[in-house]
Amino acid sequence: MRNLLARLKPEYLELLNKGQKEYPFLVEKIKSELIEKYFYSDLIISNSYQLTLFCEVNFGIVELDSLFLKNE
Repeated sequence: MRNLLARLKPEYLELLNKGQKEYPFLVEKIKSELIEKYFYSDLIISNSYQLTLFCEVNFGIVELDSLFLKNE
């Protein structure tokens, strides 16, 4: 099973990486949690919210689910 960072869709990973220059600590914190977790439901709410902001989608469970590739 791949972690959430590995399953983050490429277009959203690119948006997250764009934010790294302006918000390096925040992006690293989000990436660290994505590496540690395998289910988006296990993410800390504040990191989930920040991730949706970087990915330019509304904050919600359906939107959060849409950020990730499905497990093979």
